[in-house]
Amino acid sequence: MTTGGSGSGASSGRTLYLVLFGASVLVGFMAAVQIATVRQPAVSHGDIVELRSELYQQQAKQQSLLKTLADLQNQLEKYQATSGNKEDMARALIQEVQEARRQAGLEPVSGPGIILTIRDMGLPPADGQDRHVYDWMLQMIVNLLYGNGAEAVAVNGQRLITTSFIREVNGIMQVDTHPVSMPYVIAAVGDVDRMKAALTINPIVQDYRQIGKEIIIEERKDGRWVEIPAFHDPVEFRFAKKEVSGGT
Repeated sequence: MTTGGSGSGASSGRTLYLVLFGASVLVGFMAAVQIATVRQPAVSHGDIVELRSELYQQQAKQQSLLKTLADLQNQLEKYQATSGNKEDMARALIQEVQEARRQAGLEPVSGPGIILTIRDMGLPPADGQDRHVYDWMLQMIVNLLYGNGAEAVAVNGQRLITTSFIREVNGIMQVDTHPVSMPYVIAAVGDVDRMKAALTINPIVQDYRQIGKEIIIEERKDGRWVEIPAFHDPVEFRFAKKEVSGGT
């Protein structure tokens, strides 16, 4: 005899398979976009900066999609392992919610990582030299970290999540709606070696030096962890609504 529980489990399994398929398609699409972006020729410094920024964004998105795909696969395996046991299923769902909150940035995290400080070098500016740090310059650093193993990032103590933004309004730098100022301190938890290597070889570090700024990179590992606070602002969706399935 087929029970309601097994029917629900089968439905959940089918749903997860569909989500996994969709995530796989998205990963392939993002990889294609990334390759296409790399192959576009750049003819000016402005084009190079724009393409570099776009590439970092696509790399970060692809990394996120790959992680989502792996998480969904693990979730599917956990559901299959419960074999319809309601208590085990409930326990797995609770763990899932806790993990989702952590990944969404709603819980503080700590672990190995780097602390990156951007500050003035104290040198007199050359005639006509623009020494301002623009919002897109900070965003490029963040994208570079996310594309090279960062799992959680904060700028001057403000946690970044998927809906976060870095922008300058009337000469004031903001992370979401919180004003921040020099020196900029970017903390990231993740793969220390990959993040440091990316920052070391990437020309963006030299770009900062050319405008009189230095980037100091501090490693934290072997028990000296980087601590990232939780995102504290309310998370609101204006257009995205919960999908209601079933009959009316």
